[in-house]
Order: sequence, then C-alpha cells, then structure tokens
Amino acid sequence: MACSSTGDAEVARWFSRVIAVEGGKIGPVEALILGVALSANALANAVGARLMEMSPLAIALSASIGSLLTISLGVALGLRATRIRFGGIDVGRFGTLPGGFILVGLAIVQFR
Repeated sequence: MACSSTGDAEVARWFSRVIAVEGGKIGPVEALILGVALSANALANAVGARLMEMSPLAIALSASIGSLLTISLGVALGLRATRIRFGGIDVGRFGTLPGGFILVGLAIVQFR
C-alpha cells in the first residue's frame, strides 16, 4: 500500500507542529511521547535484568543514579553550547540536530 507524498508531507507538518517546544516548556503531547519512549526503554531494561537474574533494587538505583548524572551532564553541556558561536551562527540554535544524531547513533549501536 503506497502513501501519497502529499499525505506524508501533511503528517510530517502535523507532527512537527505537535512536538514543537515553545517557551522552553513541553506540552502534554510531548510529555506523552517522551513518557511512552522512556517506559519502553525501562521495560526493555527490566526484562533484560530479570533474564540475568539481577536484583530489582540494584537495577532501579543504578538506573536512577545514571539518569541523574547523564541528565545533569546534558544540561551543563547544553548551557555551554548555547554560548558557542561559529561566525555568525549560534550553535544553540541547532541543539536538536546533534541530539538527534546522538540518539540515532545510540540506537544503531544498540541494534548491533
């Protein structure tokens, strides 16, 4: 079943409007998408931990501490990146682009 390019473009425009972050805050749709993605990741981690017969408490603590550290590091790096300029271009304006590349790279590494 083939989709029309016009229909694909409309879906892409709708999705880009839905996930657009305005004023530095995410809305309910963005929160829902993020929550589903994080829940799927946590479920995969839990299944893997159970298959390896690991302690649920150890998994929960290590995941919490790891998340806290990586989020803190990401925020600090993001704040520094907003101050970097190449010529007349602010790197902070394109922060989602490197973030997207990093996520795609991590996904590729995980599927290997």
